[in-house]
Amino acid sequence: MTILIQQVGTRRFLAGTDDWVTEARDALTFADTRHALAYCRRHSLENVRLVVFFKDKKVSLLLYVPGSDTPAPAGGGVRAVAAQ
Repeated sequence: MTILIQQVGTRRFLAGTDDWVTEARDALTFADTRHALAYCRRHSLENVRLVVFFKDKKVSLLLYVPGSDTPAPAGGGVRAVAAQ
């Protein structure tokens, strides 16, 4: 499993401090989501998500970073309405 940080708008991957690349193979990798999230918080990254690749290199998971200024997931705009 490979975990990367990706800018939502540009879809570029983090390669280092203020360095973003288009190819996932050139990106900085993280051992687990905990370390990737800690990096995002420590560097105040906004508009980013974590991309998790499995061994076959297919994207298997996109995780939006809590506290990052990213769009809400589908259905995020739903709110409860009191019954009448």
